[in-house]
Amino acid sequence: MIIYIHGFGSSGEASKAKLLRAYCQENKIRFIAPSL
Repeated sequence: MIIYIHGFGSSGEASKAKLLRAYCQENKIRFIAPSL
């Protein structure tokens, strides 16, 4: 499981989060990117 905590001026839908989400989906890794 990966929990992605984004920066202050970012969101869970930022480009880095989307890339990591895609990687996790391809490799069957649970991915969480909460909106803070």
